[in-house]
Amino acid sequence: MNVVSFYRFLDISDPESLRDELQGLCDKQGLLGTILVATEGFNGTIAGREDAIRAVLSWLRDRFDITEDLDARWTDADEAPFRRMRVKVKKEIVTLGRPDILPHRNTGTHVPPERWNGLIEDPNVVVIDTRNHYEFEVGTFPGAIDPGNDSFREFPAFAKILAETSPKRPLAMFCTGGIRCEKATALMLELGFDEVYLLPRVATCNATRAGARSAAQTLNHQTTVKVFPARDASMRPTKTVVPGSKSGASRFCWQKSVVRRI
Repeated sequence: MNVVSFYRFLDISDPESLRDELQGLCDKQGLLGTILVATEGFNGTIAGREDAIRAVLSWLRDRFDITEDLDARWTDADEAPFRRMRVKVKKEIVTLGRPDILPHRNTGTHVPPERWNGLIEDPNVVVIDTRNHYEFEVGTFPGAIDPGNDSFREFPAFAKILAETSPKRPLAMFCTGGIRCEKATALMLELGFDEVYLLPRVATCNATRAGARSAAQTLNHQTTVKVFPARDASMRPTKTVVPGSKSGASRFCWQKSVVRRI
């Protein structure tokens, strides 16, 4: 079974209508999962046959005249990770508590992976891990700041303090799937930061079960629906050298993924 996570920030004038259309289409295609719809865009994870998923992604592109491919992250699952198909209208597709922040109108500068090492090695750059604290504990980039959030809604409080103490320093921000750091960088620009960069479309691969914050990681764009720390030796990550890394960085990725049915 294929599982795909995707999102897009764009203007949606009638989220309720889109919800009804998407619900009908996904039900017709026999898909399971959750899609959030808001005036700022859509964000979802769906599971099912590849052709059925591609039909939904194609429909979304046509519906909103999107010329390029949607940012979709594909993986496989042995069993359905969802019990039903739900399309829901929300105030935000990722909950920052600021529905007025619109990344498709103003967001940080996307930095390709090959430029990321050089950026975060600059001692003047503040590297921010926009994920939640428990994700940070699993593994992060060297020198990255942990905002200490239990949820993304808490990030604005951290951002406000940073804007008061270090308003002139460049920022380099990252997350897991890209959606949180897109919205977080848009917030930072609103707060007055001039140089805000983000590493898009990434998935943090765990370095060890206990975490390995000393190991620089190049993050790839493949992820799963829900990934949890491994409980047995067979779940330990593999290690490969990252080509072109100035610091001898390694990439750590799970040989298997733990997917919890929700």
